[in-house]
Amino acid sequence: MSLMHTFVGHKAQINTLDLAPNTNIIASGSRDGHVNIWNLVEGKHLEDIDAESPVNVVLFTTKYYWLVIGTDAGIKIYDLPAKRFIERFEVPTEQYSGKKNKLPTQIGCTSLVFSKDQQNLYAGFTDNQIRVLTITQTNK
Repeated sequence: MSLMHTFVGHKAQINTLDLAPNTNIIASGSRDGHVNIWNLVEGKHLEDIDAESPVNVVLFTTKYYWLVIGTDAGIKIYDLPAKRFIERFEVPTEQYSGKKNKLPTQIGCTSLVFSKDQQNLYAGFTDNQIRVLTITQTNK
């Protein structure tokens, strides 16, 4: 192997990478709470997205021009052309009241995968549960 590029931009460990389908674009997510978008061919930094919480997983969609970001606080959907967040999902911690275990302050998303038709998003969380979220609007 030979080194082609070294991408520098995060201030903490990088937890996740995803390659946008049929492109030369990659996203990196870090414990610093930022997602960076890079051009792999040119070795250039394209965008810095502040997710406001440590990032565990990033996932590009092929059906929509979105980047799904799983953080310690939940899920955020970033519209790439509009360069803004359009949706978020956080697990309500109220459901844990009355349990013997300590009440979590937030429940993080640690893994993501889309169904083949990209209408359902499967998300793994730090409370040991997988939640299925259905895409109901395209927000275009």
